[in-house]
Amino acid sequence: MYRSILSEMYTLVVGNIGTTFRIAGTWMAVVVALSLGEELTEGSATSNLFGIASAIASLLSSASIATAWHRFGLLNERPNLIHLRFGRLELRVLGKVLLAGLAALPVVILGLMAIIFVASMSNGMSKEAPLPLWGALATFGIVLLYLYFYFRISFIIPGAAVGHRVRMKTSIRLSKGYFLPALAAGLTIEVPVIIVCGLLVGLLHLLGLLAGPDGLVLLAIVLSAFEIFFISVTLAAVTVAYRRAIETLWAENPNDPVFAAS
Repeated sequence: MYRSILSEMYTLVVGNIGTTFRIAGTWMAVVVALSLGEELTEGSATSNLFGIASAIASLLSSASIATAWHRFGLLNERPNLIHLRFGRLELRVLGKVLLAGLAALPVVILGLMAIIFVASMSNGMSKEAPLPLWGALATFGIVLLYLYFYFRISFIIPGAAVGHRVRMKTSIRLSKGYFLPALAAGLTIEVPVIIVCGLLVGLLHLLGLLAGPDGLVLLAIVLSAFEIFFISVTLAAVTVAYRRAIETLWAENPNDPVFAAS
């Protein structure tokens, strides 16, 4: 399954790189512009306004990008060159994004409480001493668990994007067996790009191109391009897994309530 998911994800993201950047490019440009405005006006009331506007734009963009990505991957619907759409469908998807995040959040809370408890019992937590290795490993485990539970619930998002009636219980059932192959495929694509990103930023720094306001803008552009890629890979992982699961479900029972208009 890993190889086939990897192939489908690569085709979706890299094989359609123009659509990849079209879906998220304009939204990212808006968010970057607002963030730069906040940085360049730091310390003033205007900076706070830029910060609020940037947070709102980031929230709206998450739903708009997710909706467009899932509709592209599942329905082959391609967005316009300038994609800033946010309507009733995107609002519904935003609700599902927030719901999935909140539903998986207790895993993080309980995990952090366990780390704090064990650390306090063993006197392993202090402001002077660094977090011990076991604490770092435990934190990594919590993040992995959060990603697992979020992924298992996340099928409600592409379902909402294409008009399927997918509840959390249904998502957990449909997503069984897809997390590890999707995670491995995503890392296979992302890790080399992370390395290239680090090398590129280091090279720009050595060349002195990141100094001053112009350097800040250049760095923001470079990092935004890579962020678009990472977001696209993550969404593609969910899209591919959902598509496989829903095709299997359709083959087994095309009258399943999932396919009733939501």
